[in-house]
Amino acid sequence: MGLSPNPFHIFLSGGAGTGKSRLIKAIYHQVSRTLQTSGQDPDHPCIKLTAPTGCAAFNIGGSTIHSALKLPVKGGYYSLRGNPSMLATFQSKYENLLILVIDEVSMLGRKAFAHVHKRLQEIKNVEGTDKIFGGVCVLAVGDMFQIPPVRECRIYDTSPSHNLDEMGVLLSNLWTNNFQFHELKIIMRQKDDLPFAATLNRLRLAEHTAEDIETLKARVIKGSDYPSEALHIFSIRRNVNDHNEQMLHNLDHQTHRTVKSFTHIPPSVTSFDVNSKVADLPHTLELAPHARVMLIKNLDVNDGLVNGATGLLLDLIYNQNAKPPSLPKCVIVRFDDPSSGLLTQQASTISLNNYPQGTPIYPIEVQEHVGRSETSPQITRIQLPLVLCFACTIHKIQGATLKNVVMSCSNIRQPGMMYVACSRVTTLSGLHLLDFKPESIKASASTKEEMTRLRTEMKLQTFYDQLEKDPTCLRVLLFNIRSVQNKENHINSDPYLGSVDIMILTETWKKNKTDINVPQFHYQYHSVRTENRGGGVSVLSQTPMIPIQMQVSSDVCDAIVLQYKRDSAKINIIAVYRPPSCTFEKFMRWLTKILTSINRDIPTLIAGDFNINLLETSAAYRGLHVFMNHIHFKQVINTATHQLGGLLDHLWINSGVTVSQQMLARSPYSDHFQIFADLQL
Repeated sequence: MGLSPNPFHIFLSGGAGTGKSRLIKAIYHQVSRTLQTSGQDPDHPCIKLTAPTGCAAFNIGGSTIHSALKLPVKGGYYSLRGNPSMLATFQSKYENLLILVIDEVSMLGRKAFAHVHKRLQEIKNVEGTDKIFGGVCVLAVGDMFQIPPVRECRIYDTSPSHNLDEMGVLLSNLWTNNFQFHELKIIMRQKDDLPFAATLNRLRLAEHTAEDIETLKARVIKGSDYPSEALHIFSIRRNVNDHNEQMLHNLDHQTHRTVKSFTHIPPSVTSFDVNSKVADLPHTLELAPHARVMLIKNLDVNDGLVNGATGLLLDLIYNQNAKPPSLPKCVIVRFDDPSSGLLTQQASTISLNNYPQGTPIYPIEVQEHVGRSETSPQITRIQLPLVLCFACTIHKIQGATLKNVVMSCSNIRQPGMMYVACSRVTTLSGLHLLDFKPESIKASASTKEEMTRLRTEMKLQTFYDQLEKDPTCLRVLLFNIRSVQNKENHINSDPYLGSVDIMILTETWKKNKTDINVPQFHYQYHSVRTENRGGGVSVLSQTPMIPIQMQVSSDVCDAIVLQYKRDSAKINIIAVYRPPSCTFEKFMRWLTKILTSINRDIPTLIAGDFNINLLETSAAYRGLHVFMNHIHFKQVINTATHQLGGLLDHLWINSGVTVSQQMLARSPYSDHFQIFADLQL
């Protein structure tokens, strides 16, 4: 539309299961549809979806923030200025980038957040300016009451000890001063178990009741009657390892396989323990078919082969003449998410006929420097990028949705851990507790303080907030719906329409006068076209209106003329649709007949799609203005009402009508905007 609004920076929050991921996907599709121009290279996106972890990124169909912006997973920030070719590649890739979405932002530390800002300034070539995040809009999504980032301060932490980056440079206060706040409050993941959802909301804030404690006590495992095969969650790694070893021991011993890595240690390194991990890969793995496993590296985020993806190990495949403990050629894993590994399965050169839904996972090569210097010697390791996963830590399952979980409450010391673990399941019956203690339920005091600040000082003023209505006013909606067929669900679920008294729909494309299925509007009036495609006008009202019969041809244009009464006040409402095929002269003769046959001493509103662009000084524009001014009508709307920029939808009022406010909103189900007008009666 040729507009250049200031970049927005928004924090979208909400408890676990409030539909944040689904909303991200809806925003992505709407933004792509609205801002992506025809023929634009999809590899040069206008909106980019990211998250700190592979699992979270796959959940929203995005990339990890580190891979998307070439950020270090560990260690300090490095500029791309030292690699002009790579910088040019990223600048080309993101030349059209307008919006960056960061999901699970609570897992991103303050320094990492500053790295995002620095990288975007580099990419947009605005370093040293006041353009935060390079002028790119940022939508940060997450729940601050979940577990904080590992070995990093929280994103909102402004304590002096956390004000310097790894180079000793003062970090700008990116979060506190810039991000507006909006909160989702309705839990969707547990929508079929609303009492459990209410309990989770209270656990989130550590404001649980005695009844909540009794509810959780009832979920404590007694005896062996529980799903022992379900994922077990512990707060510390030692308990995870113990459970994994015990469960592996329970499998057939003859199928156990020891897998040792290939590890190259440079001669100059004399003190390295080969049993130490290299880039998180262990030297030795103990595996067996039917063992539960988890990937610990992002192999292919687009294919769902991400750090944290879990599944069942089906088999270990060895090269000819090779045997344990040498590295297998690959292992076959059936992932819990059926969509994980589909692309890898299709491209596999190994026959998977005996392994339904099996995905081959191959050893990978990693390097890690000995010491902190980039010039220090590197250890190289080749190993399978997975570990046993009959159990895992609470950190690993943040963002997951599970049917059953066995949660150990021992050693829970960190705020948010109990809440994160409990909120992974969709129903209370899927939650099984070990060693439950009420003191395990904790919420961060600093997060409570930050959320209070956001709610009071940084609340985002949305269009919906502006729709608060004066009860003495009559709220009218004008909307070219471009066919009402199959759009009743959209209308009924549209939050903007709940405050509307009268809805004027143009281009309904209705062929008969049956009511539109919108229950709150009991009184409906329709002008339809039985022969030609298109056209049609409908007026829907919550209270009865008085139809005024007009002696005009419906073959020219569509119109409905009604009178609305409230106490002693009354107003004429004329709903109009002029098709492009109708000449301006014929339309004006038709409109004159309508206006000369009503009492214009009564306040009158003329609303509809005139298909005359009032932003262009055409002959039709001039003629319409001369005519309307002559009969003392003025136009209310002065901005575009269509996504392509035209002002086609008009609201004309005479001197008896006062409009206290008017608002325009984009619609996901039409290329015309919704136009709201509050009329004082």
